[in-house]
Amino acid sequence: MSPFFDGWSNEDVEAVLLRGDQEELLYVPIVVGMNAPACGAEWAEQVCIRLSSHPSPTVRGNALLGIGHIARTCLELRDVRSVQAVQKGQHDPEPYVRGHSEDAKSDIEHFLKSGFSELVSRLTRRQG
Repeated sequence: MSPFFDGWSNEDVEAVLLRGDQEELLYVPIVVGMNAPACGAEWAEQVCIRLSSHPSPTVRGNALLGIGHIARTCLELRDVRSVQAVQKGQHDPEPYVRGHSEDAKSDIEHFLKSGFSELVSRLTRRQG
C-alpha cells in the first residue's frame, strides 16, 4: 500500500527514503515523477537518479519510469545522469527494468524531441 496520500510533501518522501522500506520505496519515483512540476523537477530528478541503482528491480524500474514522467510533465531533464540511468537500464538483467527503461526512453525522445546522444551532449555541456 502506498505511503502517500493527498497533501503529501517532499518531507514525506524524504522520510520514506530514510526508512528504506522497499515496499514503500517503489511508490516514490512514480509520485515524484508525476508531480515533478509541483514538488520541484530538479529534486524529483535527483530522487529518481538515486533510486535507479537500488537493489530491488521494482524500485529501479519505477525510478526509470519516474524519469520518463519528469520528461513528460516538465518537458525537460537537467541532469545527464537521468539519461545515463535510462541507458544503463536497457542492459539490466531484469525484464521489468528493461521494459521501463524502454518506456522512459520513448517518453524522453518524444517529449524532449531529442535523441539520446544529442541529449547527453547537451546536458554534459550544461553541467560541465
